[in-house]
Parts: sequence; structure tokens; C-alpha cells
Amino acid sequence: MNIEQQGHEVMLVMAKPKNKLANLHKHPDTIIGNPDDIVHIDWLSGCLQRTIHTNPV
Repeated sequence: MNIEQQGHEVMLVMAKPKNKLANLHKHPDTIIGNPDDIVHIDWLSGCLQRTIHTNPV
């Protein structure tokens, strides 16, 4: 961020960059069952069914 003060340009920078992943919290009970089963889900067929709409005239 640049700020002009008394005819001079001052640049503000963070002393230490934040690790964005450090803000994440663990959710151990989010997946109920075997997490490896998620890999075998047919995601594309579910998305296509939701995007196909009939347009009544």
C-alpha cells in the first residue's frame, strides 16, 4: 500500500506474510464413512442433471 505524505511516497508492507492455511480448522467428523469413496463418485453426471432445464413456452 502506498501513501503520499508531505510530498514523499511511503510504502506500507507486512513484516511477515501470513500463512493462509494456518487459519484453517480441523473438522474430524465432516466425512462419515470411508473418505476414499469420495474419489469414485461420478461428479459430472450429478452436475449435468442439475443444469439441464426445460423452458416452458
